[in-house]
Amino acid sequence: MLFSCLTDCCVVLVQFQEVNHAYRILSDPTKKQIYDQYGSLGLYACEQFGEHNVSTYFMLTSRVFKVFIQSAVDFPRLHDSVAFVASTATV
Repeated sequence: MLFSCLTDCCVVLVQFQEVNHAYRILSDPTKKQIYDQYGSLGLYACEQFGEHNVSTYFMLTSRVFKVFIQSAVDFPRLHDSVAFVASTATV
């Protein structure tokens, strides 16, 4: 009986903590907007990097940005290869 009561109290405590956490997020307009846009990962990024850096974090970790940066890195190599082929070609 005592064990059952302690278990019930622990379950209630965990539920209260979850509700309290949700209330803190939903009552803060900035955190609510971050959660609506990026979900719980956005809140984690907010805790790690600050509220104003969340969108920057997601931009820098996006696949599109990584492809853009990789193409910018590869462009000089491609340009050098084309110049080499053009200089060795006979006309």
